[in-house]
Amino acid sequence: MAVVGFAAGLWSWKPWTGGDPWVPTCSDLTVAMPSVAAGAWSVSEEDPGRTATDSAAQCELAYASTDQRFAGRLRVFISGESDAEVLRQRVADEQCDGTADPGGVPDGYVAFRACSAVVGDFAHGTVIAAKDGRWLKMTASTSIRDENRDDALPFSRDIARKAAEQALTLDETK
Repeated sequence: MAVVGFAAGLWSWKPWTGGDPWVPTCSDLTVAMPSVAAGAWSVSEEDPGRTATDSAAQCELAYASTDQRFAGRLRVFISGESDAEVLRQRVADEQCDGTADPGGVPDGYVAFRACSAVVGDFAHGTVIAAKDGRWLKMTASTSIRDENRDDALPFSRDIARKAAEQALTLDETK
């Protein structure tokens, strides 16, 4: 029985694959995001598990647009995976709250889904995608105020898409 347990553990670990691909840290994203979405970006909730592995990141970023019309939080989950079929399955299986956004899979992506919703005083834009040995789920939640009521949902969708593209394409910085 111990041999079976060891074999199962070894199979799930897959040391012969060289490990799962590196993914950017949340701090890497805060440095990259102003180039595609001008404004202030900071890590509001650190990733407690990042010290254990460099093939996953989970955190929350705070953002505010340059003109201060938009502010909110970006929930981030990124994971490295070298198997394209597993990437497709993870994107297909992940829950995407809200209404599916129109559009197909962008060029270069293994899989892509997006959805959005307004819940209370927040506009949520979510992207679940896979590309270049990584998959992710990102949800941008922008505070709705009188001055941005009509623009908050498109802004959230745009932020989630731009953040996803950055997280899926940033090069290793270590």
